[in-house]
Amino acid sequence: RTSTAASPVVWQDIVNCSAAYGIGGGACRVTLTGDRWAVEEIWRSPGDRDTAAHWSTAVAHDGYLYGCYGRASDTFGEGPFKCIDIRTGKIQWSQPGFGPSQVILVDGQLVATTDAGQLVLIVPTPAAHREIARAKVLSGKVWSSPAFSDGQFFLRSTTQGVCVELQ
Repeated sequence: RTSTAASPVVWQDIVNCSAAYGIGGGACRVTLTGDRWAVEEIWRSPGDRDTAAHWSTAVAHDGYLYGCYGRASDTFGEGPFKCIDIRTGKIQWSQPGFGPSQVILVDGQLVATTDAGQLVLIVPTPAAHREIARAKVLSGKVWSSPAFSDGQFFLRSTTQGVCVELQ
């Protein structure tokens, strides 16, 4: 038994699942031939370090997962934001300092939060971590997912909520 706060992520015919408490992450390919479904494990990485997402659901974009990884109690303030090849489980890059925070994809860009209340815009590329902008927008701890509507980001922390309009 474990906590499964991170939701499964689907890209094409691949499903990625991840959990903390020693479970880790992995991916399987799901196919349908005629009326017969088949599931094949592609990769698995046990443990809390490499591909385990405790509270954070990653975003899949062009064959790569982008998200915050690690067990929350071990990574508050330091947990890395990673790019992982969903086809192989290989970590492309890892950037510390995010904590157990969240990410969404908006207009082809990653919008991530840090658990310290920063809003971070990131280019989704497996080549390297590349930030477009970073700003402190909240006090308290930020663990919930941001929402986006009509050009505005809605975020909340343990102490406040904000609406941020990017120009």
